[in-house]
Parts: sequence; structure tokens; C-alpha cells
Amino acid sequence: MYDHLIRAAFHTQVLKKDHTCDDTLVVNELGIQNGAYRADIAVLNGKLEGYEIKGEHDTLERLPSQINAYNSIFAKSSIITCEKFLQPVRSVLPNWWGIYLAIYCCENQIKFKRIQAPKINKIVDCYSLARLLWREEAIDVASKYLDIKTLSKLRRHKVYSILTEQMNSKELSKAVLVNLKNRANWRISQSQL
Repeated sequence: MYDHLIRAAFHTQVLKKDHTCDDTLVVNELGIQNGAYRADIAVLNGKLEGYEIKGEHDTLERLPSQINAYNSIFAKSSIITCEKFLQPVRSVLPNWWGIYLAIYCCENQIKFKRIQAPKINKIVDCYSLARLLWREEAIDVASKYLDIKTLSKLRRHKVYSILTEQMNSKELSKAVLVNLKNRANWRISQSQL
């Protein structure tokens, strides 16, 4: 099973309701930590949820660093994997991650079995969360704390620091979600979802 087949089936089966909800945005390949990592699928509703796909043709070499990246921003995270990786994945995942098993049923048919439901991640990093914002978005959010003229001269990392100092995680998460949902020009076309 290739990742792109797993992704397509997951969108149509597991995330079907999310795609029809007006208040939810589903994004493929969401950049994390200014693009150092990418979440295979991100669901943006009242919280940030991330899904990492590990198909039969993948390796688990990068999984520990991917887990750390997901843990830094997502309120809930899940992995979608195949039988080949189920046990190795279970041995490295934090206990709050969800696990979906992708099962190849017949020609081009993939079904999913939820092995473990995701729980709330209690170690979200506010600075990493702020880094999901584009510079202009971060300046706009921070403008209620500082003069916009002062902010426009600052580098984006300083603006991110201001946000993490001035906002609690709940406020920052809400501001990030609003900005992500309102973006007009994502890196990928929404029609690709």
C-alpha cells in the first residue's frame, strides 16, 4: 500500500464528515516548524489534529523526529499505518497518539480499523504553534499587544516570541486556527484534497 492510496481512502472514509463541515478545513502536507516537517493530513476545526501516514513502502527512520514535531503543535495526533509497522510504531508512539490500521481488502480497496483513539496532547509548545503563522499573520495577531510600527521592523521569530509571552496556549491556538482557516493562498490547491 502506497501513501497516496492510504491518504485518498482515509479522506473519503474516516474524514468524510470533516470535509463536509463548514467550520473545518482539511489540509494535506501542513508545514510544521517553518517547513522543517510536514503533517501528512491536518484537520483544523476547534483544535488542530494531525495524521502521519506510514505505508508499506516507508521506513520508520524519521518517525521519532516527526513525533516530536507533531507533539509540538497538535492537540491530537494519530498515525495511519499498515500491519508491517504496527508493532514497531506502538513501541515508539506516546500513549496519547491514536492508531489507525490500514487494511488492504482487495484490488484498490483499503479499509481502516481504529486500534487506539487519540487523547489530548498536554505538551503543545506555544512557540511552535506560533510558527504556523505567516509573518504578516503573526504581526496582525501581535498588534493588539504592541504598536504595529514597532512590530513591522521585527524578524518573524521575535514576533513569535512576543505571541508566546503575551498569550496563553488556548488564546494562541484559537488565533492560529482562525488564521489558518482564513488563508486564501495555501501552498497547495484545496482541490487536491
